[in-house]
Amino acid sequence: MKKILFGITSLTLGGAERVLVDIANKLCNEYDITIFTIYSGGELEKQLSEKVKLKSLYNKQYTELRKI
Repeated sequence: MKKILFGITSLTLGGAERVLVDIANKLCNEYDITIFTIYSGGELEKQLSEKVKLKSLYNKQYTELRKI
């Protein structure tokens, strides 16, 4: 099975994020899909198919890390 890696800042609410989730959910039946985000905890993460792998650089949202 071919693999596809998508990269995005986070899966918070937004147009590009919504489109990425839709594309990943459609392609996961034919490809091994991984989404790499910098920040985790986005609202759209819950809408990903179980077949889509999600990896994050930081385990917190941007709003939590910017206070540091």
